[in-house]
Formats: sequence, C-alpha cells, structure tokens
Amino acid sequence: EVNDTFCRVLGHSREEVIGHTTLELGLWASLADREHELTQLHATGGIRDREHRFRKRDGAEIVGLMSAERIVIRGAPHALWVVQDITDRALALRALRASEERMRLALRGANAGAWVYSPDPRAAFWSTEFRNLFGFGPEVPCSLDELVARMHPEDRAHTRTHFTQLLRAGEGEF
Repeated sequence: EVNDTFCRVLGHSREEVIGHTTLELGLWASLADREHELTQLHATGGIRDREHRFRKRDGAEIVGLMSAERIVIRGAPHALWVVQDITDRALALRALRASEERMRLALRGANAGAWVYSPDPRAAFWSTEFRNLFGFGPEVPCSLDELVARMHPEDRAHTRTHFTQLLRAGEGEF
C-alpha cells in the first residue's frame, strides 16, 4: 500500500508503486544506504529516524527522515516504511553551518570577538576570539558579572544599566 503524500512527494502514481520494491522504483539515492538499512531492519526489527537521500521519479533528490518496522500481513513478512521529507530543513541547516563558518573565519581574520548575552546562561555565548580578547579561559562561564568585572570601574555601572534597560524593553537576548 502507498499513501497519497508518498505519490505527491516522489512523483509516482499509486499504480506504479504497488507491487514494486524501493529498488525497482529507484527510490534510494545510495544503494549502499538501502542495503545497510535492510540489514539493520532484519537484525533489529525496526529502525528509527535515519536521514537519507531519496530519488524522485524525475531524478531530483530529497532528504528524508526514515523509520521502518518489520510487520507480518496475512502470514507474509513486510516492512512498513515512513519517510518524512526534511529537504528544506536539511538545506537550512547546511546554510546555517556555512554562515557560521564564514562568521568564524571573519572573526578570526579580524581578531574580533562575538558574544550573545541572555538572561538564560545556557543561551549565552562567547566566541574563542572574545574570550582571548578579554582573557577568559574556557572554564569561565558566559555571564554579565564576569564581563563587567573585566571592565574599567568607571564603565561598570553604565554597562549594567544599559543591559537592564535592554532586557526590560523586551529584547531578551542580544
């Protein structure tokens, strides 16, 4: 069986799919990935959340998050496959990583630092260059208190006031 979303996303008609294997349909962009997942499915009975490239009828590729489980229908073994199209998410993640790498290279080249302040310490960030400029080792937590302590005493009160005003204005993170 096949659902309408499968047909729409991959460009195959229901009639083209029913009774054919993923190999016959050429759905896997990598046959080695297919063989690996089939081996895992037979060994464990199920696989979850594996990212793979799949080929549409027109030859274009999508990135899919795939899960599968062995099932029995009328006494015969089958596999139930579920693939979520995450192509847009994968492309966005790739673009984000490339952007982060460009930023990292620019900061290093300019000998400049970057930081993100947030009231939530888990969201705060100091780049390696920022830490080096202020003399913070990797063990020093990213906090306003740590940063202000390294400032000239005459700048500390103004800096705290400024941060407090920004947080009250609803900026949240900067």
